[in-house]
Amino acid sequence: MRSRRREPVAQGSSGETKGRPPSLVPADPASRSVWWIVAAPPRPPWDVRAGDAADIQRRLTPHQLHYPGLEIAVRCEPLEEVGGDFVDAVTMPDGRLLLVVADVCGNGLPAALVAMSLHGIVRCCAQDGYSLGEIAERLNGYLQFSHSDGPFVTMACVAIDLLSGACEAINAGHPPLLVIQPQGSVRRLTSGGTFPLGIATITARTATDVIAPDDVMLVYSDGWTELYGHCGQMLGITGLTRSVASVCRDCSTAPLDEVLNAVHVHLAKFQGRVPAQDDRTLMLVRRRSVDHGRPSTRETLPRASCTKGHQPWPRRT
Repeated sequence: MRSRRREPVAQGSSGETKGRPPSLVPADPASRSVWWIVAAPPRPPWDVRAGDAADIQRRLTPHQLHYPGLEIAVRCEPLEEVGGDFVDAVTMPDGRLLLVVADVCGNGLPAALVAMSLHGIVRCCAQDGYSLGEIAERLNGYLQFSHSDGPFVTMACVAIDLLSGACEAINAGHPPLLVIQPQGSVRRLTSGGTFPLGIATITARTATDVIAPDDVMLVYSDGWTELYGHCGQMLGITGLTRSVASVCRDCSTAPLDEVLNAVHVHLAKFQGRVPAQDDRTLMLVRRRSVDHGRPSTRETLPRASCTKGHQPWPRRT
């Protein structure tokens, strides 16, 4: 390839460089004072690149999944083109389904970059058989090492046995996981608790519970509970729970994606024209009796490779 050099440019009296528009001129081998000038290809505008990034993030988010005995419906609404909330559903080697909802502190591209890195770590560790506690501790170590001055992360993880409904859960500073029963009563899912990730060293502990048939588990980010309505009041956990429980009771036989759409209509009436202030994520999980005569439409998720025996990330000094 031909060597390219920058053409000399004139300087004004103030010493400032006056650049000329790039053009292609013939080289002068005799004086070697004129060189090829090649204009850099134009960058696509930011809105195009942001749209591409948003498409990537949407493709990594499961929106509606059907597993034997389980329905899942998810909706993520970033405040900007991309956001710091992420959701995933991963089949673990023991057959359980791991559901994850995490919220990186902040909004926009910086939070999205951290969220996507955590998304990959969660998937690798879950598919290679790490326990929930080990996953949380490794994410915490990664954040302390790679983002020591960066944002903290809240996360809720639930591993569900598809046949029995038995759950193992851990909550790292995230809003509580809720279970809405068919008659409309609401309870908290029992989960082990720890600090938000990335703040300090943690010892992650899990707890167990059971989701009964026709129960709906609600997992969400605080972008919903901290949403203000047209009346000036914050929705809060109570308001969100009341809205979801009301819709679940009235639409108990409807597909879960329709239930989720109805919940959003209900919440939009509360919000009015007040703009949101944070990324918002809502996941509904409903347990059904397993129909062995109907094939599962579960998505086939690519298996990632991760070595289980590697050492935790070292800490920065």
